[in-house]
Amino acid sequence: MILRVLDVGDGACSIIQCENHIHNVTVIDCGSDNRGPELASQRLLEAVGHRPETIDTIVITHFDTDHYMGLLRLAQWMKERSRSFHRLRLVAPRPPQIEPDFVVQYLAFMTYHTGIRNLDVGLALMDVTEPGEFYYQPVDRGTTFHTSHWQFEVHWPPQNLPNRVAGEVRTAMRLFEGFSQKLRAREITTLDTNLKVTREGIGVWPHNGSRDTDTSVTEGSADDEIIEIDGDDEEEASEDLRIDNLELPDDLQDDYKKVWDAFRRANNDMSLIFDDSDHEAFIDFGDAGTSVLRWLGRYGNIGSHYTAMLAPHHGTHPLPRQLTVRAASCISQNGEKRGDLWWKHVTSHKHNYLPCLSTPRGSHPLHRSEEHTSELQSPCNL
Repeated sequence: MILRVLDVGDGACSIIQCENHIHNVTVIDCGSDNRGPELASQRLLEAVGHRPETIDTIVITHFDTDHYMGLLRLAQWMKERSRSFHRLRLVAPRPPQIEPDFVVQYLAFMTYHTGIRNLDVGLALMDVTEPGEFYYQPVDRGTTFHTSHWQFEVHWPPQNLPNRVAGEVRTAMRLFEGFSQKLRAREITTLDTNLKVTREGIGVWPHNGSRDTDTSVTEGSADDEIIEIDGDDEEEASEDLRIDNLELPDDLQDDYKKVWDAFRRANNDMSLIFDDSDHEAFIDFGDAGTSVLRWLGRYGNIGSHYTAMLAPHHGTHPLPRQLTVRAASCISQNGEKRGDLWWKHVTSHKHNYLPCLSTPRGSHPLHRSEEHTSELQSPCNL
């Protein structure tokens, strides 16, 4: 099995496929903030030989634009050309049970910021899949999901959120309500409209109309498992967040950034963290924060050495000392926009076998395609 990590700028996109088979491709995330969804989808298309129908599994670790917007653009590209997936499984984290309205508020707020509903990616992918062959599988800790050649085990998020992450969720909801009240007082109704449309849209999200299979519980897991995490994350504040297109009053811009950071922190801490069932070939940490990684290192039942790992949070955050995972290929996805933060990962991952691999200028020292330098490829088979 070959892992390819594509350079999409400040975003994420990886591919796992069998070296001798052009079909049965697994895509993990696809999006970009600074380079845009068009480039992310084009890099993905080039990587699969402009044959997206070879993709049979898509994993979205969490619903941030730099992880999924390229997939929405890919679906648009396919629809314009009457192309379709023969069979597609979409895997994503199961929404938290603690506060159902959190999902609605988060989706509405993201729509307010981007103009795109996160819900649209699932509906768009289903729209370009052969009828009856789209499978949406929400997963959480203790479940497994399958691709054509692999079985993966999910280590995070848990079914019941720990107090710290639950607190992040409630904080985001409280700030959201306060911000929406201030908008109503100014007769700015966009956010309320998004909230209503999102609440209605959840009713047609694909899991209501497609088969949910292979959501099996791993032996030894428990539905009532109690998880506690502690400590402070080093989440970067959104000082460079662009909100000039929202036409917000000046005195509400700081409030907006606080809501954005609160939702982002909670959403990141509900990222999918998963590895292969043998705990030795591949592991992906999504954008989980420091406190989650600290818990995972102590109690997460993950391996100590992998053939390949994707550096947590694009390789822009330091690893907690409790996370002692090593890998023959530890690959970041920090891209040109976040290359200056790579030192945080390197200095905290000195115990790794080999030097970690960065993309500080949008290129990679291991492999360069003759056509362009965008394609990044791990040198080792999984």
